[in-house]
Amino acid sequence: MPKLNELVQSKTLMAVVFIFAVFIILLFVFKLGIMVGERKAEFSCAWGENYQRNFGGPKQGFFGNLPPKALDRQLMPTGSAAGPIIQVNISTSSSQTATLVVQGQDEIERQVLVDEKTIIKRYREDIEASDLKTGEFVVVIGKPNDQGQIQAELIRVMPPQPTGFNRLRQAPL
Repeated sequence: MPKLNELVQSKTLMAVVFIFAVFIILLFVFKLGIMVGERKAEFSCAWGENYQRNFGGPKQGFFGNLPPKALDRQLMPTGSAAGPIIQVNISTSSSQTATLVVQGQDEIERQVLVDEKTIIKRYREDIEASDLKTGEFVVVIGKPNDQGQIQAELIRVMPPQPTGFNRLRQAPL
């Protein structure tokens, strides 16, 4: 027994256990990164495959008329969108109250599904999906589905961008 106590208290064993624990943590972080990357890749793939169904896209398919430079883009964000509302479709379905089309980054349209659990805010006020208007700038946070759409959990209507003389001007250099 005394040798077992010496072994447990030795610095060598503690170093080995510490290195093993760090290795396990690094493996966990690596696996988490793989899972996030797969999720983003699945969403981008599903979005491309369902483009025609969601937006009435080109008959040749999503990649038919794209210039080669467009294929070099990074993966699109999966569960969020920010931009002006292009279209608002109020639904009579009980499970879904509205479908929005939001023009996101790089002029890419994102289809956003709104249901009764979706929180919609304009400033501090809660509003309904029927209060959303075409042209309003929104930020959408939600979860992607397997049809390349975003199931919205939170939609925040942003204030309009200043234009004309109201806009802050840069001082000349």
